[in-house]
Amino acid sequence: LVQKYPTVSKNAFKKILEWADEASSIEKVPKTMILAIIAAESGFNPFLKSTGNAEGLMQVIPSWHKEKMQSIGGVENIVDPRSNILKGTQVYKEYLVQAGNSASRALQLYLGDPKSPAANVTYANKVMGIKKDIDERLEKSMKPDQVAMLTK
Repeated sequence: LVQKYPTVSKNAFKKILEWADEASSIEKVPKTMILAIIAAESGFNPFLKSTGNAEGLMQVIPSWHKEKMQSIGGVENIVDPRSNILKGTQVYKEYLVQAGNSASRALQLYLGDPKSPAANVTYANKVMGIKKDIDERLEKSMKPDQVAMLTK
């Protein structure tokens, strides 16, 4: 994965993996899904801010999720990479529950473009493809029990 994003240092990747693992444990979401969302949303750039005011690794829009921001000290803290991963994963998990555990539908809700349902589907397919790629790379480079820990 590090080779695919050469602008991200190994130390930064290590921290992102730790925070994704923490979020995965809390929200019971596969770590590889969190990493796929990060890859699609920001390309692992924690400083990215979209024209739609989405911020950070998981491109969370703080104004849409103000109530969730209180636990991290307010909307201004969404730029903290750990907080961004925790809150982004919390948002995804809520959409996953809302979507009846359909990852594809939850991703469409995560993108949340009401003007373009086709864009939502394209986005979901993109993230699912990235997740599949990450899963396959892990299978080739890790022992089966290590892969199981990441993909559960």
